[in-house]
Amino acid sequence: MTAQSTLRTLQKLINMLPKLNDHECVVTCMTIDHILNALESWAEESEDAKYNHPNPAAANIYITEMQGPLYSIAGLNDDGHDKEQCILWLNGGIQKLASLHCFDVRLYE
Repeated sequence: MTAQSTLRTLQKLINMLPKLNDHECVVTCMTIDHILNALESWAEESEDAKYNHPNPAAANIYITEMQGPLYSIAGLNDDGHDKEQCILWLNGGIQKLASLHCFDVRLYE
């Protein structure tokens, strides 16, 4: 696992959400949640993460912020936010994880 490849994969999945039906959104959101949990564990436990990234511990904060919008899109909570707004927040979370305040990786070539 690398932060850059994982964040790029997450970004692709998030960008698919507007085109998916409700069932596909639930499956995709749970996939995103699983990958985020794996990324969080890697950031906490991996020597590679600690050695190669400035602040991998911040991943916990940003991933926690992403769970509300993710669960809202999946229909697991009813916070009144629409899907489009939640997708914007999820993309913002990916940007935060990629920022120099966390993993400091480039999302685009």
